[in-house]
Amino acid sequence: MILKNFKRSAAVLTAAAALGVSAGLIAPQAASAGTARSATSTWNGRTVEAQIDNSPGNGATAWLWLADYNAGNAIAHVTYVDGTTAGWGPVWNTSASASLPKKVSRFQVCFYGNSTYLHCSAWTSM
Repeated sequence: MILKNFKRSAAVLTAAAALGVSAGLIAPQAASAGTARSATSTWNGRTVEAQIDNSPGNGATAWLWLADYNAGNAIAHVTYVDGTTAGWGPVWNTSASASLPKKVSRFQVCFYGNSTYLHCSAWTSM
């Protein structure tokens, strides 16, 4: 009888643990997948990427992450909701993040060279 109850308890604990683990893996992803959007541009085998979140949950108005994976000089071209624009970067062979002063309406990621935006991704709307 004790062995039977032990087996049943073990089965219940195993099921509860499995449910807890799967819920733990799924819940954070769903919670963080809210408003963040990303854009990527690839040119001559090099890739640059940007991600923006208008509700980052850290107290900032908006958040930007910018990455250059292999010496492409990444820059993010941002249009704010009030119509003003800004360029963030460039970063070269690294990644960086920044809190933005205003909410973003759209953005694109580009390679940056000769003081101009080159080989840009399509515009990503927020």
